[in-house]
Amino acid sequence: MLQILEARFESTLQSSVEPALRIAAACAIVFLPLWRGDARKARRIMDETIPLFKGISISPLLRILWCNIEGGYAWAIAASAHIAEQKFHEALQIAQESNISVLNAMLWTHGAYSALSAGNLVTAESCIEKLKLNIDAQRKHDLTEFRYLRAGIEFLREDFSKALDDASAVFKSHEEMERPFLREINRLGLAQILIEIGDVEPGRSHLKQTVEYAKIMRNPMLEYQCLLIEAHSWIKQGNADKALVPLREGLRIGRENGFLLINYWLRPKVMAHLFSLALQFGIESVFVRNLIRHWGMKAESQALEVWPWSVRIYTLGRFEVFLEDMPLHFSGKAQHKPLELLKCLCAYGSLAVNQDRITDALWPDSGGNAAEQALRTTLHRLRKLLRHEKAIRLEDKHLSLDPGYVWVDCMAFDRAIHHSGMADRNSLQQALSRYRGHFLEGETASWALTFRERLRAHYIKMSERLGGMLEQDGGWPEAIDCYRRAVEIEPLAENFYQHLMRCHAQLGQRAEVLSEYQRCRHQLLCRLGISPSQETQLLYQKLINT
Repeated sequence: MLQILEARFESTLQSSVEPALRIAAACAIVFLPLWRGDARKARRIMDETIPLFKGISISPLLRILWCNIEGGYAWAIAASAHIAEQKFHEALQIAQESNISVLNAMLWTHGAYSALSAGNLVTAESCIEKLKLNIDAQRKHDLTEFRYLRAGIEFLREDFSKALDDASAVFKSHEEMERPFLREINRLGLAQILIEIGDVEPGRSHLKQTVEYAKIMRNPMLEYQCLLIEAHSWIKQGNADKALVPLREGLRIGRENGFLLINYWLRPKVMAHLFSLALQFGIESVFVRNLIRHWGMKAESQALEVWPWSVRIYTLGRFEVFLEDMPLHFSGKAQHKPLELLKCLCAYGSLAVNQDRITDALWPDSGGNAAEQALRTTLHRLRKLLRHEKAIRLEDKHLSLDPGYVWVDCMAFDRAIHHSGMADRNSLQQALSRYRGHFLEGETASWALTFRERLRAHYIKMSERLGGMLEQDGGWPEAIDCYRRAVEIEPLAENFYQHLMRCHAQLGQRAEVLSEYQRCRHQLLCRLGISPSQETQLLYQKLINT
């Protein structure tokens, strides 16, 4: 029946009847593809309708309805809550100027939907307060919509008890009023609440029913959202393997339909965790990275290098900065001080450092207001250079790089070496792979030297630990590879040459024992003007004569 009605409205839109009637038909039918997430159809209807406005006088009522449609498209398809808010306020202004208030409740309702889908609680609360003033207390539909939106706000506020009361009442009302589409939208919300309070199985049961409805009604948007929430439910139960199945299917649907909207009740942290999992397993990586960028999501951890970081900085063995995966080219003296500030912040890692320490380090000859003004100016220039206002945090006179938006190789390495799981071989290998040279080699400032030496000491210790594990397991070739990588970075560390000689001796490679000793001797003589230690010489004699 709905398909027949939809076809009739579309035929009216494409007929030769007067433009105002065709616009009215578009206003009546376009919300079906909007709610389904059918971007192509919604855009086609809008593109066919827009030319009809030219050269004719449009009633205020139709103008209000059309602004509402543009707002609906902005948040449901383009996922642009800011533009949606502008359109809804434009419609409200027309309504006020025309003394038409009958549609105000609808406009505030859609404004609240838009805000919740963007996770904007302040705007959502403002909208439902205005909605409360405009709803007809005699209309059960208006009251039900109000309670559903309130449930969304309570859910995002993590007041799950109140959210459950409201969502359950709304679900019952939609069943009584026999409104299947709104019932299933509400069921999706109810399922999310149940999952968060620990009633995971009932929550998944609701999701399954909504998916079945979505397939019948050809609503991929609803199915996509349900599958992502199902994936989240498995993660909450500690079963990442089972989460991968609905995650893979949901993201496939999202990618095929070009969805930018993620959930009617957006929780960025939950979605960031799902997207981290997807990137780790290579699931729809391009689509996921686009979603992350569109929503400006913060990363969970520096460990996830494949995250589409707004800013990516390499300091180990080189100094390079990438913005949205594109290299940032430095030129001219104007960038010297901002880059020096950036390097200094890297040296403090994830720690927030008092701005006085920064000014003392970078402007030692200035004091008081002059140093503070120099820092403010340099910070402004650095933010402009990085093209990301949130990349650097300044809170209570403390500066730091935001680890949710900025990935730094030395920070990732520093965090990895302090991770509790660093006792296993794979973790050690992954952490060591990040260390491709010493921190900002060539930089002579004290803040760089201190951090460089700390990272260097950790690198030597971790290399020895990994090599020792490999030797203990009889993995002599693997141990040799480990120690060779170490001496490439730290050519004066005699202990690595000693390990190399022992490993080659275990493999019966006498010539390689000689070669490693000679390399050690050459490096020490050329760089320090000294010979290998007595310990190294005795070990060499012992191994070569065995």
